[in-house]
Amino acid sequence: MARNSAAAHALRNSLRGQPPPPELAAHVKVKVEPVDEKKEGVLTWSYTLHNDEPPDSPHFINSFVLDVAAPITVTGTPPGWAVLTDGNSNVLWYSVEQQPPNSNDIPPGSFLGGFEIQTHEKRSRHAGAGIASWNRSANQAGALALNSIRTPSEKVKD
Repeated sequence: MARNSAAAHALRNSLRGQPPPPELAAHVKVKVEPVDEKKEGVLTWSYTLHNDEPPDSPHFINSFVLDVAAPITVTGTPPGWAVLTDGNSNVLWYSVEQQPPNSNDIPPGSFLGGFEIQTHEKRSRHAGAGIASWNRSANQAGALALNSIRTPSEKVKD
């Protein structure tokens, strides 16, 4: 788990105001939809990660952290990824493959969806979202993208 630990450590430090590593060209898209009529009031928040690095970049996305401010349940994790959450304040998805070629990481120019949470909370706010990469050339934690994106929130703060 050293590869993911290094990326998660770099990501956590950058989110705590430490000098961040190089900036990763990446972004996140979110889509919010009701689950279905049987689960009245439950919303699904679906996130898609986009690696906007140039094709020759060594930076492959291998983790995604999302700040939330409401009770949530993780309902979607892409194949080859795992998730850690406290169910109230943050969610960390990470690629589980440890040895090269790390086929679950998101290569430059690609995207991956399937990161989903559900909540009864209808309110939202802009909150932190971080995307970390693995530098395949250096075989170490790579660049980061720090974003602000809509997430569920019991208290609206913008």
